[in-house]
Amino acid sequence: MKISLLTLPPSANKYQRMHFGAKKRLRERFAWRVRMEMELCSCRPKPKEQIGKVTLGITVYRKGRRYDEDNFIGGLKPLIDGMRDAGYLRNDSPRWLTLEPRPVQILAKEDRLEIDIREIDGMKDAGDLWINKKY
Repeated sequence: MKISLLTLPPSANKYQRMHFGAKKRLRERFAWRVRMEMELCSCRPKPKEQIGKVTLGITVYRKGRRYDEDNFIGGLKPLIDGMRDAGYLRNDSPRWLTLEPRPVQILAKEDRLEIDIREIDGMKDAGDLWINKKY
């Protein structure tokens, strides 16, 4: 399952210098946007006890210059924390989350962020667990 957001994560340097309240608002903004995109796909979060290991592929398309690698990876923290807060990740520890392949930045004509949720507990597509099926 792939979702696309128009909000880009900040660099790690910018995120570290933010006030704790601004960090919380940024994390909540990402949680809200992820939740809205997933609901557009008819996907709702499962209770945290039922969510298994998740494999994410993250691609950032940028208009301007790219961040250096350590600022880019560190800047993904509010996005991943927001996904956890929204109920789409059980935890962001290595036991429950894998970032594969390595997150990528690509120069493009418009800014956007793509998140590819590819695997939960060995399943090929994570969407099967979140789709609200009506029988």
